[in-house]
Amino acid sequence: MGTRRGRPILGAIMGLLFGLFLGFDLALMGVVPLESVLLVVLPLLGLALGIALGMTAPLRMFGR
Repeated sequence: MGTRRGRPILGAIMGLLFGLFLGFDLALMGVVPLESVLLVVLPLLGLALGIALGMTAPLRMFGR
């Protein structure tokens, strides 16, 4: 068996937070209206992207 390199749970959490804050910023700055579907889609896309990047582990952690 191969060693597990990634951290998909951490990636999912960070991706979800990134999507939430990106949607919040876009709504706050008036780029998208509050009724936009994009504000629901962005956190879901961030979640999926975070899981994918967390499983592949493209970046190494410091000190490892």
